[in-house]
Order: sequence, then structure tokens, then C-alpha cells
Amino acid sequence: ADWKAKGDKPVFPGTGIKMRNVLDAGVITDPEQVTGLISFSTIRPKTNLRTVGDFRDSLVENIGYRVLNQRLRTMVQESTATFQAASADSGQTMVDHEIGGFNIQAKPEQWAEALTQMLAEIKRLREFGVQEGELEHIKAIYRSSLERAAETESTRPAQSIAMALNSAVTEDRTPMSAAQRRDTPDAAVPRRPSSSRAIVFVRFVDASEETDGY
Repeated sequence: ADWKAKGDKPVFPGTGIKMRNVLDAGVITDPEQVTGLISFSTIRPKTNLRTVGDFRDSLVENIGYRVLNQRLRTMVQESTATFQAASADSGQTMVDHEIGGFNIQAKPEQWAEALTQMLAEIKRLREFGVQEGELEHIKAIYRSSLERAAETESTRPAQSIAMALNSAVTEDRTPMSAAQRRDTPDAAVPRRPSSSRAIVFVRFVDASEETDGY
């Protein structure tokens, strides 16, 4: 719809977060804990989804995370991991910034081996990309979810629609219908695995980027 805003657009003052290319580290111990937890988080300016290119980058980044997490789960299931659990994500957002990183759960005495193994998997995905089967598997999951959303969109509750519109305004992104989201991935996501764009997510763990590390 050709909606026109009424009045001037509000100016958000920002969260006051300043980007620093500095790594901050901290160690917290608890003698009652028998499991160690390693967390790595970075903060970057938020990317607003306004174009097909933005949506494509978001999809590709999510593919990177999904593939990495699947590989980590397989390592745990096959008992080849030195960690008990591990995952990476970029799901937390703060109006003008977003947080990404990874978490590792391991025995306290094996924290170094677990961290090394996690970084090795990130490097492997970063340098060699994803396999064709991995890419198709993730795309099939997306297709199934988006197809279902498109089929049920006409019966979507008004409250759900209002919440989606409010979210789009808050995040300063262009609203998309379920049908648009369904039809975009095939054109947006490359058919062949890529060792560059298909692993956009690694910018969260690249020390050369202008981010805050904890």
C-alpha cells in the first residue's frame, strides 16, 4: 500500500553505544559450578532490511549460523567434540545495534581445547563455505516454514499483524508479506555454496571489524 506518514519522522537519540576495536576479556569463577561456560559477544551497528539485497544478506547470514550449529551438534552427537554443547547466533537486537557471538559449554579443565575446536570450525566454514547438501537442507527448512506462513496469512489474527507492523516501524525496515518472504529466497540465495557471501556471519568474530568484543 502507498502509505504516507503523518508529520515529521521521530528522531531516535540512539543508545549511546560507541564502537571500539578493542577486545575485553573477563573470567568469573564459582567453586560450586562443575561446568565451564565460554561466551564471545560482539556489538555492531544494526542493519535495517529495506531492499531485496538486505533480505538476501540476512538469509545468507542465517544460513551460516544454521550450518555451523548443525555441525557443532553433530560433533557432540558423534562424541568428537571436547565441548558438551556449543552454538552461535545473532538474534539479539537493540534498536540501533545488534549482538552476535557464540557460547560454549565444557568441563572447566577443557575450556582451552573447546574454544580452539570452536574457532577451528568457524575458520573452516569461513574459508571453505558450505556443502551443497547443507545449503539445500537449510533452504528446504526455510521453504517449508515460509510456505506454511503464506498459506495461513489470510487467517492471521489482527493482533499478529499489528505486532508485525509495529516491529517493522521500530526496526526501521520495510514490511514484507509472508508471500513476499516465500518468493524471495530462491532468487536471493545463491544456488551454489560460497566461501564469501555464504558466511557473512563471521564478521561477528573478525577482530579486524570495528566491533566491541567481550
